[in-house]
Amino acid sequence: MRTCNLLGNVAQQAGRLAEARAWYERCRDLARQRGDTAMLGITAQNLGIVCQLEGAAARQRGDEASARQRFADAEPFLHESLQMQLDRHNQPGEAMARSPLARLYLLMGDLEPAAAQAQQAREINESLGLLRELPGDDHSLARIARARGDAAQAAD
Repeated sequence: MRTCNLLGNVAQQAGRLAEARAWYERCRDLARQRGDTAMLGITAQNLGIVCQLEGAAARQRGDEASARQRFADAEPFLHESLQMQLDRHNQPGEAMARSPLARLYLLMGDLEPAAAQAQQAREINESLGLLRELPGDDHSLARIARARGDAAQAAD
């Protein structure tokens, strides 16, 4: 199960998204069989991120309809991942699950939920002293501010 997840990570980092999806789906099947809720949350997030990356690639090719579809496909995976972290009362995992949701909403142009997810991730990371996560949270918040046309907030 863990090996399948790691192979999915390698494929994803190499840009082989279909291969990554297949490894993550295999990992998800094994996690279901084992009743491993932690891994189910991880694979749900990984599948959501793959959909998100596929949507971004479609957008770069000029295929906005496919991009929107892939973003829509990503959303339930990312919500599932977040819900699993909430159910497990795993605050670091919750913050980690909120970050890709923020990026997804930004890609979809839904700036209010993007800002809410990014801000919640930042607040959790700050309250837990997870300082290495804060620059990523701040970067997301700055991108959202720029998308809103708020240069001053982006600079802050």
